[in-house]
Amino acid sequence: MLGLDWRKKNQARARVQMAVEDMLYSLHHDLPAKHTDELYRQKCTSVFQHLFEKYAGEGESVYSKVA
Repeated sequence: MLGLDWRKKNQARARVQMAVEDMLYSLHHDLPAKHTDELYRQKCTSVFQHLFEKYAGEGESVYSKVA
């Protein structure tokens, strides 16, 4: 999913964001009621921001440089 220059292309960024939302959506609805829709949106934003900052694409990430 995270291809070359995915962060530079609006459509690719949108696909990544939707994938994050889809994955977290299924988890969100299995959680207790204290996990509100607002918290879900915040978590989606946090996860997407992490991916945007840490994964360049083509298998490159800050974590692959540590190993």
